[in-house]
Amino acid sequence: SINEKIEILKQNKNNDLLKKIFWMTYDNLIVYGVNQKTIPVVNPKIKEISKEEFNKILNEIYEFLHIKKLRGHKAIEFLQLKLESLDNNNQEILKNILLRDMKCGVNKKLLQKIWPDMFFEIGYMGAVKYDKKKIIKVINEDTFVFAQEKMDGEYVNLVIDIKNNDFKAYARSNKPVYFPENIINLFNLDKIKKYDKIILNGELLIKGYPRYTSNGLITRIRTYFDYVEKNDFKKAEKALKMIEEISQDTFQNI
Repeated sequence: SINEKIEILKQNKNNDLLKKIFWMTYDNLIVYGVNQKTIPVVNPKIKEISKEEFNKILNEIYEFLHIKKLRGHKAIEFLQLKLESLDNNNQEILKNILLRDMKCGVNKKLLQKIWPDMFFEIGYMGAVKYDKKKIIKVINEDTFVFAQEKMDGEYVNLVIDIKNNDFKAYARSNKPVYFPENIINLFNLDKIKKYDKIILNGELLIKGYPRYTSNGLITRIRTYFDYVEKNDFKKAEKALKMIEEISQDTFQNI
């Protein structure tokens, strides 16, 4: 039952490795870029590895697949090496992490009952109509206040990691989306060094195009990169041609 699962998790609340395994499995801000078909099948080691060794491999998986975005054949070769170094049980755990299901009947909501701070959630900043009392209240909270023109484009959150000079983009659902890597060069991060991270929330538009055309192009660009991620290059090529046809410009420029 759910109560029994909660009790088991409570008993293991201080198990950092267990917490890390659940976090790497259920945090949808982490992207590994692999699926059931691309995870190599290899024979496990007979001798069981230590928790320290397994923890080190998890760190490497996070660094190379998520942070450094290792993809394609290089990612498969990297995974093969890591899986070959694991015993049967730990190999199964790693595969479950990559496939985002630990197969023990828990989910994000249940885990947050035990570890409330486990997941980094991107808050939704909605627009409200002008209200003098609300504005005075916000100003009195000693925070920044920005005003901008309301534009209906493609909703996007940019999470800028100031410490590591990196960023990631997310849709409203917190699903990671492609975004041009050179965008980080547009921001002067020196002025906001006192923060570890900031979130820019807004509407993504393509300069020089009507809104509906712009929205359609952005959606197709995301689709193109989804196909590339899945190694479906035939569909990716088709999507690319459609982008250039609609925009009357090169894919690189768009």
